[in-house]
Amino acid sequence: MRKITWFFFILLALIVVGAFLYRYPISSNFIQGLVKKELEKKGVIVELDHFYLYVFPLRLEGKGEFFWDGNYLKAQKIIVVPKVFSLLKGKVIIKRIECETFEISEELREGGKVPLFYPEEGIFKDGRVSLKINKALIEVNILEGFFRKKGQSVLFFDIQGIRPQGRIKLKLEKANGKYLLSVEANNIRVREIKEIWEEISPKSTIPKFLEGGEFQEIFLQYGPFEKGEGFDSKKLKLRGLFKEGVAILPSGVAFTGIEGELDLKDDLLTLRAERAFLEEASFRGVLFKLPLKGDWRKFFLQTEIEVSARVLVKYLPLFLPQKGLKKFLNQYEDPKGKIRGSLKVENTKIEALIDHFELKLKHKGFCFPFLLTGDGELKDERLKISLKGETEGIRFERGTFSVSFKDRKGKLSLKDGLLEVALLKDFLPFKDIGGEIRFKNLEASFSLSPFRLYDYSLKGEPHLRVAFPEVGLLLIREGILTVNPKELRFYGNEIESEGVWGRISGLLKLEEGKIKKGFLEGELKFEEKGKRLLSSLFGLRTPSVSFPNSFKGKAQFQDEIFQIQGNLVFVNGIKADLLAKKEGRRVVVEKLKIISPEREALVKGDFDPWPSLKGISFKGELEKELTVLAGIKGGIKGDFQLDLKGKTFNGWTELKGVSLLELLGFPLEIHQASLRGEGRSFLELCGDGEFKDQGFQGGGRLSFLGDQVYLDLKLKGESLDLTKLGEVLKGKGETRVRGSIFIELKEAFYKEVSLKGVEAEVKLSGDEGWRVSLNKGGFCGIQLEGFYQEEKGKKNFEFQLRSTESSFKGVFSCLGVEEFLLDGDFLLEGIIKAQGLKEPLWEDSEGSVYLYSSKGRIYKFTLLSKLFALLNLTEILRGKMPDLLGKGFSYERLEAFGKIKNGVLDLEEFMIEGPSLKLFGKGKIELRSGEMDLVVIVAPLRTIDLLLSKIPLLGYLITGKKALLAFPFSVKGHYQDPKFIPLPPQLLGGGILAFVERLFQLPLKVVEPLIGQKEAPQQ
Repeated sequence: MRKITWFFFILLALIVVGAFLYRYPISSNFIQGLVKKELEKKGVIVELDHFYLYVFPLRLEGKGEFFWDGNYLKAQKIIVVPKVFSLLKGKVIIKRIECETFEISEELREGGKVPLFYPEEGIFKDGRVSLKINKALIEVNILEGFFRKKGQSVLFFDIQGIRPQGRIKLKLEKANGKYLLSVEANNIRVREIKEIWEEISPKSTIPKFLEGGEFQEIFLQYGPFEKGEGFDSKKLKLRGLFKEGVAILPSGVAFTGIEGELDLKDDLLTLRAERAFLEEASFRGVLFKLPLKGDWRKFFLQTEIEVSARVLVKYLPLFLPQKGLKKFLNQYEDPKGKIRGSLKVENTKIEALIDHFELKLKHKGFCFPFLLTGDGELKDERLKISLKGETEGIRFERGTFSVSFKDRKGKLSLKDGLLEVALLKDFLPFKDIGGEIRFKNLEASFSLSPFRLYDYSLKGEPHLRVAFPEVGLLLIREGILTVNPKELRFYGNEIESEGVWGRISGLLKLEEGKIKKGFLEGELKFEEKGKRLLSSLFGLRTPSVSFPNSFKGKAQFQDEIFQIQGNLVFVNGIKADLLAKKEGRRVVVEKLKIISPEREALVKGDFDPWPSLKGISFKGELEKELTVLAGIKGGIKGDFQLDLKGKTFNGWTELKGVSLLELLGFPLEIHQASLRGEGRSFLELCGDGEFKDQGFQGGGRLSFLGDQVYLDLKLKGESLDLTKLGEVLKGKGETRVRGSIFIELKEAFYKEVSLKGVEAEVKLSGDEGWRVSLNKGGFCGIQLEGFYQEEKGKKNFEFQLRSTESSFKGVFSCLGVEEFLLDGDFLLEGIIKAQGLKEPLWEDSEGSVYLYSSKGRIYKFTLLSKLFALLNLTEILRGKMPDLLGKGFSYERLEAFGKIKNGVLDLEEFMIEGPSLKLFGKGKIELRSGEMDLVVIVAPLRTIDLLLSKIPLLGYLITGKKALLAFPFSVKGHYQDPKFIPLPPQLLGGGILAFVERLFQLPLKVVEPLIGQKEAPQQ
């Protein structure tokens, strides 16, 4: 019944409209013209070429183009539906517009308006829209859209995006004069949104935050806003599902691989992500809030995290505004490892729960890396860590660290842990330190930039290796050890070093890492090697001595003052009470009471500076105790005071079996000696002993004057090696000993030379040098007198040689010379002087030598042997010269004279006169090398007389009356292998011939020997 009613109502309406139109007909041209006119007022050109008139309503169809301010709308199909009653009154009011296959291009300029009218309804399909905003160009395909104006305006579009790509739904509503824009989209790339946004609004923060990824779903709402008002970020709301996203903070930190939900509201960006990455760091369950305005550092982050050490060191200073933190972290090179836990950051405050960390770090200030593992938490700027760690020389076991930071400074505490303490070597007075301390407590303060530990307090059970300068390694165990910048305290600590062990307590006051004052007491036991510890503590460099088996006492020190007092126990039941003090370089032994089962003695000493002895007092007797305590063999008995500064000796002492080699480095063994003095500057001594294994006895006076020690001794002995004496005297100037020692010896040796019946005097000139004067001495039958001296680096000597009835055979045998074999006595006189730095004889020397012998025989003389062999080859003397290897060559006179200059013997005259020939020689001989350059003239006697008697005429022709026939030769080369060259007579000077004639007392007729083709045989 209701449907029938509606049908009749519609039919009635149609009848009424039809009657109205019949009464008031509507012209098609009239309507089109009216519409065009109305649109042209808006600046729009449109062509409507169809007119349809139904019973109700009225509509126009066609295609058209709308242009305004360079913008346009083109459509292939436009339907305009105006209101009928308004047309009847000559007005155009559009009720609805439909567009299909359209194209819109619009540019939104600042302050510009769109000159379009707004119908009550609009329907859009299959369109393309190009919208330019500032520098951004947005292109979309309108799949479907509509506009409705009834109480409120609603604009809706279903869009397929070209730029940006994706499926978009856009809705613009107007209510109460304000607009609200809503956008829904799918699969929109962030890069496209970022580019468009930066082109629309370059100053906006959001595009700088977002970088990469894709929104699977996104909903954006902006408003309410009025037409023409500026952009207000607080009116922007955004929600979206993020995939493979990238977020870049204003600091440049880039989070990648983000999957989660993004929300923007009231200028607060909220990100909830299932996962995210920052280089090697991974995040799970991320809640991130970032204010888009104000200080970006006041962000909020809560996440599960696994981060590498490298990323932590790189990015931690960006999130923590601690001054100097970045510089501090940059001191760690090539950090490696990972940290796993949960993290919460709010307003630059960090809270972290570290489930596990494993780090390998190397600080620039240390040459070794740290390897750390453990867990912990960070809250309210305080870091608590339970960790284990190790490095070269440093190891941590499970302990709880607590670290806090404030104003570039930090504080650290450690409880119930084990720590190797090589790091403390820069803060403790040790050359090196290693080992571990089981901490009861540790508190430390430090600065980050530069990293410097300026306060600490440590208490624990130690197990340390400490290297003292000049001592070596010292182990400290058990007990309690407390350390802070001002003191180092020991409580019953067991110590051990090379050859030392015991238990000590004490307190050391420190200042800038150095010991200023304190004390140590306890009991120590020693082996021989333990002397290095005592030497270091007392500042001594002791000789090789036997140190005690044990020491019980106390050592005190303040600045450079050190004092030790206690009881010493040595081997063989020897004990000693010691009280000694060191101040600067001065050492005073105030008391050293030595007690053994057989003897005892009291010793006091003053060394200033050490080890120079200033004074010593002794009372008692020591023998084997000397060996035990000082490593000195022998014995001492007496009661005396020796003041080396005042150079006085008061009292008496007896020495027995004492070696000065062990005491002073002087090779003198004292069998027994007694010394007495009455406080004056000299003392008398006598005794016997051995020098370089040679026995001596004697005595004399030992005097002191100023810094000098003067000797005046007379000694007698069997024999002495002078080379060893020279070794002792060389370089002994620092002893500053002066004086003289007179020595009588049955025999003395110098290298391969032996002197008999020696009387010599040794004079010492302190640091200036020494001199040995030889008053008497026999050398292979030749007497020597003279001196040898070394003074201020220079050497010089002068010796006289003298012999009256010595035999050649004895001398050559004594000397071990095999090149000469002569029989006969000779007379020798000579003198030699020389000076220089190394070898005076070759540097600067002069002297002379004279040799005379009568009636002897030569059996071996290389020069004569080769000369005779040569003469035997001449035509005149063939086979007539004597053979030295047989009966030898007898002579009636042998005489030589020469001068020495710088090691060269200038032989001015050498003559041999025998029954068969006369020989004269002259030239130079290099004493060092043995090289000769001589002229030799030979005048045969017996052979020539025989020749002349048989051929008188030939003799007369050759020699004249009463003349000798002479053969000249040049002799060069080594004396062991001389070379003879016949000389032509004209090469001899007249002077040498005249000299030889006077020497021989006969005229000479010099001829060149006629030698056959054969050479002289080598002898």
